[in-house]
Amino acid sequence: MNFYRQNKFGVIISGIVALFICLGLNLQLQQNNFNASILWSGLGSLFLTIFLYFILGTTDLNHRILEWTKDHKIRSLLIPLPLLINYLIYFFGTGENQPHHIAYVFLFLWLPVLCMMAAPVGSQKLTWSDLAFVVVIWAPIDAAIIQNAWHWPLGHGSSAYVTSTATCITIMLMIGVRGLDGVRYKFAIQKQDWKIMSLNLNLATVCIIPAGLLVGFVRWSPQEFEITQFLSLFVGLLLMVAIPEEIFFRGFLQNLLQKSMKNQRLALIIASIIFGFAHINNEAFPGGPVPDIRYVFFGSIAGYFYGRTWLKCGVFPAAIIHAVMDTIWIQFLRGNPASDVCQWC
Repeated sequence: MNFYRQNKFGVIISGIVALFICLGLNLQLQQNNFNASILWSGLGSLFLTIFLYFILGTTDLNHRILEWTKDHKIRSLLIPLPLLINYLIYFFGTGENQPHHIAYVFLFLWLPVLCMMAAPVGSQKLTWSDLAFVVVIWAPIDAAIIQNAWHWPLGHGSSAYVTSTATCITIMLMIGVRGLDGVRYKFAIQKQDWKIMSLNLNLATVCIIPAGLLVGFVRWSPQEFEITQFLSLFVGLLLMVAIPEEIFFRGFLQNLLQKSMKNQRLALIIASIIFGFAHINNEAFPGGPVPDIRYVFFGSIAGYFYGRTWLKCGVFPAAIIHAVMDTIWIQFLRGNPASDVCQWC
């Protein structure tokens, strides 16, 4: 109760946002004539995960976790338990997965815990355990191994469940177990942030779009504009792509690099290049080449401006310009209908 009294506004706002997201998804999924109990189980599980996703950025929960674990490191092993219970609600409620998927999720949640437990609490420099953490979080997602543990509703892996779960465990472990400072995961924007966001968004646009058109990385192919679909695309990209990537590449990687090297500019450049290479297996457009070195080049440039925004403003402002860039790209420059890009399901 003490937590709720001190964080009442953040808890209420998080619940309202998570509820609206799930209600919106409910309207979309009802078209598929899902059984009501399956729909409630699946969306109920997603609600709880997204609720935690927002609470971690609107309350002091991370610091409470740190206080709870810093003198009793073994308690860290309990941190993923709510996420596993939540998965079991999804698993038994939807009935579309196999028992081995529980083992996949268990490993996906607890291997990162072991990595962060191995890191010195409060250390602000990059360690081998941080590199191991990157591997055990990123590799199962990038290799599309863990996605099928959330088989419903698409039948081939759900990005919303995977991404929100990965984001929650990453934030709780980075701040609540490792004690990393300066992640700056807060759902807040200051008045002065808008100017910095606008500058970096404009610079990224000028640097990427003309050159991208010139080398065929992007192509002018505007899709039919429908405001509800456009806003849904933006919000989906913000929550399921931009915020998780900004946490991972800026709040964690760039943050640790600059503290380890004592060189902010060099850390920004290295983190941006790593961000670019993380996208090498992505298609720039439907049927595009994979791997695509152009994606690395333009992704690194975009990452540079996202990183500049994070340095001055934090994760959320950086994620907003990231999501704006991605939305413009999909809506006008990628060549496939925005409705084909499901960032929610």
